[in-house]
Amino acid sequence: MLIYWKITYIQNGEEHSFKCDNKMRMVHKYLDILDGSPDDGISSLKIWKDDTDYTATLNKFLYPRG
Repeated sequence: MLIYWKITYIQNGEEHSFKCDNKMRMVHKYLDILDGSPDDGISSLKIWKDDTDYTATLNKFLYPRG
């Protein structure tokens, strides 16, 4: 059974999503979107594993405290 990763976000009021079965590709795409210009109008950026929101888990890994 394949595990699907999906990124969802809103850009200038329009919903966008990307879906893939490759975790690292999805993380790279997430970081590309996250590192974009504030003028890109992106909000509600989330990364999903199947139907579970993994945004907080990924952010804890990418930006550990302390």
